[in-house]
Amino acid sequence: MAMVPRLFPAPSLLSDARPAVRQLLQRRWTSRKGGGSSRRYMARQLRDPFVKRAAAEQYRARSSFKLAELADRYPLIPDGGCVVDCGAAPGGWSQVVARRMGAGTRLVAVDLLEMQPVPGADFVQGDFLDPGVRARVLQAIGAQPVGLVLSDMAPALSGHRSVDSARAMALCEDVVDFAADVLAPAGCLVLKFFMGEGDAKLRHRLRAMFRAVRVEKPAASRRESAECYLVCLGRAA
Repeated sequence: MAMVPRLFPAPSLLSDARPAVRQLLQRRWTSRKGGGSSRRYMARQLRDPFVKRAAAEQYRARSSFKLAELADRYPLIPDGGCVVDCGAAPGGWSQVVARRMGAGTRLVAVDLLEMQPVPGADFVQGDFLDPGVRARVLQAIGAQPVGLVLSDMAPALSGHRSVDSARAMALCEDVVDFAADVLAPAGCLVLKFFMGEGDAKLRHRLRAMFRAVRVEKPAASRRESAECYLVCLGRAA
């Protein structure tokens, strides 16, 4: 999951937040250019019910509830085999999987950024697109059949819509290529994408690979964001 450099929030913005919420926001504080936009961002976070829930339920990020909602709706998390979480940092999705997976399930998380350990997860730090890192992920998977591939990744944004759209679609295609290589028959894929140019072609490709493909926008996904999730069920044999 792409992130930009962090700063700690001004104490005055945190003074009215509950301690658990303050702790979560300090970990997830993201800098924005200009003090005004930073303060507006922080004020929005303090009002966000999913930020409060994440703190109360000891999740590292509000994005945990995106996967949790999808996993409640669809039979995604296998009882056995392996789950691969691409772009895992800070670990919110891995936490959801770790809490729900069966005792015999292996969870492999990969991200360019450092991630604090998630109990039950094997973490590979490095660029998912690098062949050497991909080889380490495959080594961590071992002989376990992969029942689920997750990707909440997004590219670093340039501010140019056409460039950002192309980068996001290329990243999605890389994840689909990986899923095509590792997913066991009947396995599932959950993939973040951005509505726009190229997404119809991506959905067409996925419908040829899976028995069912659904487009979902979980409640924790901000309404103003173009992000959606492709939930791909039942890898065709």
